[in-house]
This record gives sequence, structure tokens and C-alpha cells, in this order.
Amino acid sequence: MRRYSALRAPLLAFYSKALYRDVARNWPGSGVVYPLLLLAACCAPIVVLLQLRAFGPLAAWLAPLVAQIPPITIAEVEQITPAKKTEGKPAPRTKAAKFEVSVDATQPYFIRDDKTGKAIAILDTTGKVSSLKGTEARLLLTRTQLFIRQATGEVVSQEASDLPFRSMDSGKAALWVWWLRGPLAIALFLVLVPLAYVYALAQNAVCAGVGLLLVRNRRWQFNYRTVMRLASVAATPAALLATAAILAGLRAPLPIWLAACFAVSVGYLLFAIRAATELRGSDLEATPDLPSFSVD
Repeated sequence: MRRYSALRAPLLAFYSKALYRDVARNWPGSGVVYPLLLLAACCAPIVVLLQLRAFGPLAAWLAPLVAQIPPITIAEVEQITPAKKTEGKPAPRTKAAKFEVSVDATQPYFIRDDKTGKAIAILDTTGKVSSLKGTEARLLLTRTQLFIRQATGEVVSQEASDLPFRSMDSGKAALWVWWLRGPLAIALFLVLVPLAYVYALAQNAVCAGVGLLLVRNRRWQFNYRTVMRLASVAATPAALLATAAILAGLRAPLPIWLAACFAVSVGYLLFAIRAATELRGSDLEATPDLPSFSVD
């Protein structure tokens, strides 16, 4: 009879030998549902924190700015350029596509921070303002280019043809802000959980293979499904510790996170196997799928 539920497993997985004995003997299946529930519970606070500390404040800051955006259009115009002369023949003309920006407002047009009054963006297709030099603005949109001042102070430019829109106004920009108010966090959660789950299944499968190597010379007849269950629960401490570290603001490259989680999971799997094999196995009671144990 099953003694511990999945709800109690996250805490007990850190130290309880009895839990791992129960997982080996009484839990059904291969342990593929438990990681999904665990990862959903781990990803939820991360996404909520991201919404509260990043998406939400950004939306609040952008809302009064996007309300100031006038109608902007990026249209393709034909530019005829003469080709090189050839001997005895007139120079043919070629047509090249070019994109130009038009702004339906008196220019230069300034988009300002409503609290400080400082210019955040400048729109000018007349040529009066041609660079961000001497201004505090972060963006400058001219007839053919968008200039962006990065956090380092370096200014980079992007051609109008490469911008991700052909028309923009305050209504369309407000839709982007709407995504930041909540829907983006929900979408991120729905993408993050399946990706983490696929990785968890792959890691548990590898750990289960390692577990089978650990018990191959023992009298305890574990099969792959049993070790897979143990590996799924043994990965709990790594998942919870990683979640706590992320919530605490610790940063590290992704390969380091993955390597650390794998190492902790293998360590706890070894602990789980030792806990389960502390009891004497009964070959008469063992089944192909659920090996049982008895206390002498």
C-alpha cells in the first residue's frame, strides 16, 4: 500500500529513506507524471516574479510613452540609379527598392517621460535632427534609419527596411504593452514548463541508466521502470534548489545550471537506491514491474 503521496514527496525527498523505499515498492508507473507537476510548481513562482519585477514595471513605464506615438508609416519607394557605362552603348538604368519613413506630426517630434519631461525618443524625417549626439534621447527615427543608444552609451543604427513593422501608432503600440501586463507571462509559463519537462525526462532516463549500473551486481532485482521512478523523485531536490537560487537572483550560465542539477540528481539517486536496498529483497514476492521488499 502506498504510504506517501506526491504532495509530500518534495519535502521528504531531501532526507527521507522511507519515501524512496515507498517509491520503489508501492508507486506505480515510470514516474513520468510527477516531474510535470513538480516543474509546473517550480516555474509558477519564477514567472510570477518575472511579471512583478520586469514585465509589470516595464508596462507601467511604457504606457504613457506609447500614448504619445503619432501615426508612422514605412513605405517602399523606387530609386532609379544609372548603371556603369559600356563602350558604344547608352548606360541602362536600374531600379532599386528603398524604404522611407513618414511621420504624421510636426517635426522634430519628441516623446517625453511624463515624470521627468526628458525626451526618450525623437522622430524627425526632415533632417533637422540627424544624430543622437547632444541629446538625452535613447531613440532617433529619421527618414531612413533608426538610431538606438545602448546602455553602454554606444549608438547603433538599423535601416528602416529592417524594422519589424510597416505602420505604427499609439493603438498598435498599446497592444504590445497589453502583452506585458500578463499575457506574456502566461505564454512564457506555457512554453517554459514543456521545455523543462522534456529536459527532465531526458535527464531522468540517463539517471535511470546510471542507476541500473549501480545495482547490476546486487541481489536486488530493480528493473528500468523502478529506477526511473526513483530518478524522478531523486531529481526533486535539484529542481527545488535551482528554483530557490533563481528566485534569490543567483545567475550562472545555463550549462552550469544543468550540470549542477544533474550532479545533485545523480547523488540523490544513489541515496535513493541505498535507502531502498537497505531492506532484504524477496525474490518470491517480486514482480517484473514492482520489486517488493520485506523486513526480516
